[in-house]
Amino acid sequence: MLRRLFEPLGYTVGAHSHALDASVPGMGESPYFTVELEGTHRLRDLLAHLYVLIPVLDDDKHYWVGER
Repeated sequence: MLRRLFEPLGYTVGAHSHALDASVPGMGESPYFTVELEGTHRLRDLLAHLYVLIPVLDDDKHYWVGER
């Protein structure tokens, strides 16, 4: 999903998942990722993109996200 959101805007996306508990590998993966965006954009454009797209990634909030 991260790639579908940010790559069309000209960013290269890197996402790395983490173990839920590194000392107990059987617990599985954490729902959190380290995300790296790389691109040549003005800072104001990057901040505008993040301001609009971060709520799209948060399913726990009560935002309505259409199919488009």
